[in-house]
Amino acid sequence: DTNYDGAIALADQYSAVPFKSLEEAVAHFGTSRKRLASSKSKPSIVSRVPLASAPVAAAFSSNAIPSPIDGVVVSTPTFTHDSVINEAAHNGMSIFTEKPVDETAEKIEKLFHVCDEAGVELCCGFQRRFDESYASAARAVHDGKIGKPLSSSIFFADHPCPPIEFLLKGGNIFSDLSAHDVDYIRWVLDDDVASVYATGTSSSSVLEEAGVHDNATMVMKFMKGA
Repeated sequence: DTNYDGAIALADQYSAVPFKSLEEAVAHFGTSRKRLASSKSKPSIVSRVPLASAPVAAAFSSNAIPSPIDGVVVSTPTFTHDSVINEAAHNGMSIFTEKPVDETAEKIEKLFHVCDEAGVELCCGFQRRFDESYASAARAVHDGKIGKPLSSSIFFADHPCPPIEFLLKGGNIFSDLSAHDVDYIRWVLDDDVASVYATGTSSSSVLEEAGVHDNATMVMKFMKGA
């Protein structure tokens, strides 16, 4: 985590151990795959990495062998996903990442290939499928309780508005932020998109000069007619 202070605060909240990099975490805990391989020939050896807080450090005394890492959850800006996923795959750890996997379809396909070659799983999660308010609407459609869907309207906004620093690096509003809405409506309708019309605007000159849209409208026509 490049924001190490944030990592320390989060780790303290969950009684966890913060590290400045995935490499440090692997050095301290080891991984399930590496622990299994080493246990066949010699006792496990865990590198000692200085810990950030005394209460947590006490739980990892010199006599304790930390549990190995089975996988990683990636919740970082999209532009960092490539390096994190590659490093995790290289260390034999499966990955659960927030959307999108990466910035372009080509990069996404490459990362899935990397994970396939490494023999690890790569899964992209969309939490709306597990949110009961969203899921109940989907079940109503899937169970035929509302008849045949002819149209759907989705509105999503952040309040308060994220700082402009985030907007400049927070991802493309179409390929990054709208991924939730596109995934959700495809799931609800159990259908694929036939055509798309999209347009966007920038609410400030700084965003406009950077080519960043923070307002967007998308119209999608689906294969089954909705």
